[in-house]
Amino acid sequence: MKGRCDMYYDVNPRRPLLEFLSDKELDEIHYASLEILERVGAIISHQETRELLWSAGAWIENDLRVRIPSHLVEKALSLAPKRITLANRLGERTLLS
Repeated sequence: MKGRCDMYYDVNPRRPLLEFLSDKELDEIHYASLEILERVGAIISHQETRELLWSAGAWIENDLRVRIPSHLVEKALSLAPKRITLANRLGERTLLS
């Protein structure tokens, strides 16, 4: 497990990567966010988005507040790409995440 601000190198030693949070701290943030989304929810103004979340298993309260169960968030995260490339308007790569 890496420390609070450990530096390590990716494949390219000229591009060091910093880690400010340990794996345990990242897990704590993740589980806290899951709890907030499930217990408190979020205000979703876009009607089609609310309907999509409801059809996937979320709960709608007071017309706008959507409570999203943790299994739904975890499923969405598992389907999301692990890396994305950001580009400017000219299509030039600007950031690799």
